Order: sequence, then structure tokens, then C-alpha cells
Amino acid sequence: MRRWLPAVVLLGALSCPGNPPPPGDEQMGTFEFHATPNGGSCQFSELPGDGGFNFTALFSRFRDAGLYFVTIGGVPHEATFDGQVVMASYRAQRVFRQCGGCSGFDAGIPAAVTMTETLRVTLVSRSQSDAVGGGCVVNPPVDPDAGIILPDSTPEGTFDAVRACGTLTEGVKIMPPVTTVVPGSCELQCDGCTLEYSIFGERR
Repeated sequence: MRRWLPAVVLLGALSCPGNPPPPGDEQMGTFEFHATPNGGSCQFSELPGDGGFNFTALFSRFRDAGLYFVTIGGVPHEATFDGQVVMASYRAQRVFRQCGGCSGFDAGIPAAVTMTETLRVTLVSRSQSDAVGGGCVVNPPVDPDAGIILPDSTPEGTFDAVRACGTLTEGVKIMPPVTTVVPGSCELQCDGCTLEYSIFGERR
């Protein structure tokens, strides 16, 4: 059986050697993530198993311009960064077996759905990691007087972030939007369900 893959995995599978470097004048780190299922309402047969999945994400920025990016599989996505947390949302088309008979689509042709994926991760500096015993927490301490500082550029020209952790959320919507949902219909199953994963990343 062919399994469904989240956008982060699909983009990685489609990446090619020789991809251009990520946008920006500073790389904030490349992280190897593991995503663990953490709830949601989607019940598609193509979903990954309870063991989750792995993916790689690279964070970069134009430092002076305040522009941030998450690059997955060679594809950059615009992001935000508040000094601790990176967040990015992006979309991809999917086809699910259970959505093949939704009204508004020709019989026998699977309905197209749009997956909106939201990545929200806390970048953890080395001093923050040391302060919590080497782990990764979404609200790490900040105490400059004690030498516990936010992730940022270093005098050596690197970016001080050793771990990243947070959530990956998937939202499913039928396109074009469904205006009437009948109880028990495939629209009810295929329009508006969500998935959530906890993600933990180590810097490569």
C-alpha cells in the first residue's frame, strides 16, 4: 500500500542534487527532525504509522532585512522569527482514496485537497540547552546575567542554535471549498480535518 506523506517528506523526496543554496546571507542551521504523531482528526488510510517520520529543514535569513526562510527539499518557504521561535506555513496538493467521491468532482476522479502545513519550532541556543540539561524545550530559560542567551549570530560567524523542537500541523481542505456538508458524506471526512505532530531536531 502506498502511504501518504506530509509535505515536508514529499518535498524532500523530490529534491535533486545541486539545489541552489537557501536564500539569505546567514544560515541559522540545518536540523534533522523526527516527527511523532500527537493527535488530530484525519482518518485517511494513507497516513504514516505511529512511528512517525523523519525530515530535514534548513533555517536561514537576511539578517539586516529581517527576512527569514525554512528550506525543505531545496524549496524555501517564507518564515517569521521572534528571536526564539521560527514559524512557517505553506501548501501542497494531495489525493486521498476516501475523498474520491466528493460532490463537485467527476465520478472516478479523486477529489483534490489542499494540505496547509504549519511548522512552529523553538531554536535552542547552547547555553539554553545546557541550562535544561541538554534537552529541548519550547520555552527555554533566558537569563543574560547567568550567561543563558537567545540563539543568535556568534563572533565566530556561526549561528548559536544546537536543537529545535515544536510542532508540525496539517490542515486538510477540499478545493474548491465545499458549501454544504451532508452528515456521513466524504466531505465531512475530507474537509477540515487536522493532524498534529511533535517534532524534535538535532543540528547536523
